[in-house]
Amino acid sequence: MDHTFSISGDGIMITPMTAPESELYRQLRNRPEVRARLFSHDEIGKEAQEAWFSRYLSKPGDYMFTVRSEGGTFLGACALYDEKDGRAEFGRIIIDKKAAGRGGVGCIALSLVCRLAKEKMGLHKITLDLYEDNVPARKTYERAGFVRTGLESSEKEPGRMILFMEKEL
Repeated sequence: MDHTFSISGDGIMITPMTAPESELYRQLRNRPEVRARLFSHDEIGKEAQEAWFSRYLSKPGDYMFTVRSEGGTFLGACALYDEKDGRAEFGRIIIDKKAAGRGGVGCIALSLVCRLAKEKMGLHKITLDLYEDNVPARKTYERAGFVRTGLESSEKEPGRMILFMEKEL
C-alpha cells in the first residue's frame, strides 16, 4: 500500500519503499544465502519484482519499508502486512550484513517498526512466522520481545517446522 509512515532511531531510518528500492531488495533477496532462509527459494526476475511492487502499492493493509543508515545507505527492507483489527504480520525482513557493517541492525529495524506500528498506526499486536531452524532470525525476534505461540510442520518442505510468534505492543 502506498503510505507515508516512517521512523528513525539508533542510526537507522525506516521509510516507505520506492520502486528503485524494490529492485535493490530483489537483488538482496536473490542471494543464495538469503533465499535459503525464506519460504520461497525461487529467484525472482526484474519483471516479476516490478509486477509484485505494483500490486503491493494497491493492496490495503500491506506496508513495505526500506531500512537505511542515517547516511542513506540501503541496508535492507521489511514489512507489515495483512493489517486488520489492530494486528499485522511482520516479515519480509532482509538486512545486508556487509552494508550494515555491524550486527543488530535487524533488531533495531524490528524495534522501530513495532514502535511505528503502535504509535503511528494504532496497532496492538504483531505476529510473524519463520522456519524454526532460522536461528539468527529467531534470536532477533526473541530479543525484540516476541514469544512463541505455535509450531507446525511445513507442507512445502517436509521435515522443516514453522514457528509462530507474536508480540503485544
